[in-house]
Parts: sequence; structure tokens; C-alpha cells
Amino acid sequence: MSRDLQKDLELCDKATPGPWRDDYNDGDWGASIESEETLVQVATTRQMELGYRQSGRGEFIAAAREGWPESIRRALTAEAEVQRLREALEKICNHRIPCFNDEGEEMGYTIPPAYIREIAREALEVRE
Repeated sequence: MSRDLQKDLELCDKATPGPWRDDYNDGDWGASIESEETLVQVATTRQMELGYRQSGRGEFIAAAREGWPESIRRALTAEAEVQRLREALEKICNHRIPCFNDEGEEMGYTIPPAYIREIAREALEVRE
């Protein structure tokens, strides 16, 4: 199943603002993930489990608040860039000119090198 990255990003944007932190507590009530800015608790464990700190789960959840949206944005940007480059290649491939021999018989097609260079230059321009 393919994920809808735009919907995933919208979901991230609805969450409690980040960054989040893993507020580990040595007491018996458990651990919590909270917003560093608002101190809103976004997740808790009911009681401390053995090995929680070593498991990395809290650290992962806290880091995912900033990392997941950034990763989604980068993936969406990369997908758009791939599409743009595919369109440039398609433009090159569709610009075929028939070639003929001395008798006027069609021998195939060519793509003018100058045209290939022009489209390649456009495709390779740095996009902001």
C-alpha cells in the first residue's frame, strides 16, 4: 500500500507543536513525551518498564515529531524533481526527426544534439 504523503504531512501539522522531548522519570509513574515549547504531554507510559531508557522508544517518538515532517517534505520535493526530469527526457525523446538515405528512403530517426543540450541544460538548472 502506498502512503499519501500529503495527508501524512497534514497529520503532522495538526499534532502538538514540536520539538518534543522524552521526559524520562525515575519514579514509578512512568515516562512521558512532551512539547518543549508548551510542556503539553503528548504520550505517557502508565508505569516504568524495565529497559525503557535503553529501548530508545521515547527518543524515537520525540525525534519523529521533527524528523517525520521534514522527511515527508524532502520526499515530496524529490518526487516533484523526478517528475520534472522525466518530463524533460520525454520532451527529448519525442523530438525525433526522420533520417533519409541518398535515395530518399527513411532510415530511422535522430534527435539533434543541440536540442538535447538545450533541454538537458534546462533540466539541470538548480531549482530553488
